[in-house]
Amino acid sequence: MERSSTPPSIVLIGPRAVGKSAVGAVVAARLGRPFVDLDRTLRARFGGATVAEIWATHGEARWREAEAAGVTAVLDDAERSGPVVFALGGGAPMVEGVRRRLQVARERREAIIVLLLAPVALLARRMRRNPESRPSLTGGDPIDEIEGVLARRLPIYRALAEREVMAERGSRHAVAQAVLRAIEARPGAG
Repeated sequence: MERSSTPPSIVLIGPRAVGKSAVGAVVAARLGRPFVDLDRTLRARFGGATVAEIWATHGEARWREAEAAGVTAVLDDAERSGPVVFALGGGAPMVEGVRRRLQVARERREAIIVLLLAPVALLARRMRRNPESRPSLTGGDPIDEIEGVLARRLPIYRALAEREVMAERGSRHAVAQAVLRAIEARPGAG
């Protein structure tokens, strides 16, 4: 596929609580680009409710439909208006429409997809700080389900991502710097 005429957007994917939003905001600031947090954008569209409240009121399927539409809208707008840094919710890449749009963006060089990873124990510690914002995906305790959910999602994350960055050590600024280094190392970057 032909490379996009504009610099590519940066899309951060990975498990819940890995730091996509915090790191994405720093990457965007360093690059002077807009930052879009998909979960925050969709929560605003649903009246400011938490993801757990939205799932309880509208259902997970409605949330997943909104994710697919949101990813398409943001990437289409970035192609017209200029690149962004874009953080997706942990489950967004599991949605077929999201995967297809990310694959197209990657093939067209409209986006660089970076997978953030961290050890399960660290993800659990982070989730314990704010458990009400993250709904259970299995009907159990969200913290207890991390390992199983990650095992199911990791192959899809890795199939989409061009680069992986470990987000286990250092501040969000250090992880953002690692993301920027990974992007610079990308074949055809620049």
